[in-house]
Amino acid sequence: MVFACNGPLGYFSATMSEEQAQEQRPVDVYEVFTMILGQLAEIAWTKLGLRPDLATRRIEKDLEQARVTIDVIVQLARVLEAKLDDEDKRQVRNLVSDLKMNFVTQSQA
Repeated sequence: MVFACNGPLGYFSATMSEEQAQEQRPVDVYEVFTMILGQLAEIAWTKLGLRPDLATRRIEKDLEQARVTIDVIVQLARVLEAKLDDEDKRQVRNLVSDLKMNFVTQSQA
């Protein structure tokens, strides 16, 4: 597979051989959303000031960005819920609850 950077925003596209393309299955948006949910959770923990920023390696709290990120996670979790098994639903609910509780704690600090 070959990756190429296209356009001014640096979007990447992948090219693959015909054999590789036949082995691939179509993109499942729910799998992509699940991955995005995990990435957003990492950003939320960082913006809550509970994990170091990946770029600066420093703790930098930004509660406004944390709040927006948590709100997006809540909405995305609602979209995903119908497609998740019971264990995954429990994990997502716990994640949302933990983020909200930590937001309140960090807001009062």
